[in-house]
Amino acid sequence: MMHSSRLTRRSVIKGGLGLALATTALTTLGLPISARAAGKKVIIGAFADGGLTPFKQKIIPLAKEQGFDIEFLEDEYGVTLEKWFADAQSGAGQYDLYLLDDPWVPQFGAANVLEDLGAGGIDGADKDWIGSMIDMGYWPPQKGPRVKGFESATPTLICVPFVGDLQTLTYRNDVFTDGAPKTWD
Repeated sequence: MMHSSRLTRRSVIKGGLGLALATTALTTLGLPISARAAGKKVIIGAFADGGLTPFKQKIIPLAKEQGFDIEFLEDEYGVTLEKWFADAQSGAGQYDLYLLDDPWVPQFGAANVLEDLGAGGIDGADKDWIGSMIDMGYWPPQKGPRVKGFESATPTLICVPFVGDLQTLTYRNDVFTDGAPKTWD
């Protein structure tokens, strides 16, 4: 059971998030006691991605050391979205935790198949979170345009980031010989 009402990015790195999310997932599934106490297995669904290596090498072993029975199911990227979304919509419960790719959050959010992590004690407003990353975990988005039907809905924290993708804007200096373009039009 979660004892802290607040998680920081540091505690994620230390393994706290893996344990807290596992506990939160099992509690929100209606299980009255913690996974460790009940001897329940926590099944994590992931897609094959080198960015998950630290998660597999650090977080999962820490959770196991704390008495959680963790099964890490990894599949090819191309099949996970369809498989997980069908599992979430049907309530089949093959997975307790989904390690979603950023672009999938709106689809899961709009379908209302993910739990409110804020209600589970995760503080999305904590300054240890990188704002632009934690913002991706809210549905509907806290700011910007909204999908029809969600214009007045209250944003809910349904995902937390732990792997960030780097995006760069580049140009060819052999084409733009006078320096960077003034506009991208």
